[in-house]
Amino acid sequence: MIKNTIKTYGPLVIVAFAALMAYGISSTKAEEPCKSPEALSHLENVKQNQPRIAENKDEYDRLSASFNARKEISPDDLDGYNEYVRNLQWNESENDALHKLGCRIKWDTLELEPGSEELHAAAGYDLDKLAKAVAIHETGNCTAKVGSALYNNCHGFRKSNRFLRFSKKEESYAYFKDLWVRNYEDFPNLRLATAYVCGWQHLKKNGTGTPCSGGNPNSWLASVTSIYETL
Repeated sequence: MIKNTIKTYGPLVIVAFAALMAYGISSTKAEEPCKSPEALSHLENVKQNQPRIAENKDEYDRLSASFNARKEISPDDLDGYNEYVRNLQWNESENDALHKLGCRIKWDTLELEPGSEELHAAAGYDLDKLAKAVAIHETGNCTAKVGSALYNNCHGFRKSNRFLRFSKKEESYAYFKDLWVRNYEDFPNLRLATAYVCGWQHLKKNGTGTPCSGGNPNSWLASVTSIYETL
C-alpha cells in the first residue's frame, strides 16, 4: 500500500517541491536587486559625488542668474559652473544604471528602493494625464511659438542649461513618464513639486516649497493639479 502510494504520488511531490524551490529563489531575486553589490556600488559613487556638487552649487546658482540676466561672464568664472554640471551628469548616469537594475535613489535620504512602473500603477493616478497636465502648463502642450516647444519638447526639459530636442512630441511625453516613474513615483505634492522644479539638492538644502531659479514649486503644483483635474 505504502509502496503504491509513493509510486503514484512521489513524482508529483518532487515536482511540487521543485516548483516551490524555484518560486522561492525567483522571489528572493526579485526582492533583492537594490541590495546587490552592483547597485550598492552605484549608490556609493553617488554618495561620494555629493560633496563635489554641494561645493559648486552656489557658483552654479550665481552664474545661472547671470545667464538669465544676459550679463557678460568671464570664461574663468565657468570652472565651478561646468564642474557642477559634470557632477550632475555623473549622478544621472549612475541613476540610469540603477534604473536598469530596477532601483531608484531617494535623493533626500540617499537610499535605494525599488523603482518600477508596477509601483507607479499601484499609486492610483493616471500618468498619461499627469504628463499632459505638465505639458499644458509648460508649453500649452507644445503649442507655444517660443522656447522648448520649437523642439517638440513639450515639458521644458533642459540639460546643461539648454533645451532638449525631440523629433516628435511623443518623445517628450515618453521622457517625462520615464523620468517621473524613476524619480518621483507618486502624484505630485509640494515636496515632489519642489524636487521636480528645483531639484532634490535644492529641496534638501532649502526645504519644501522654496522657489529657485527654475521656478516656484507652489505655483507649478497649483497649475498642474488644476489642469489634471480637468482632463
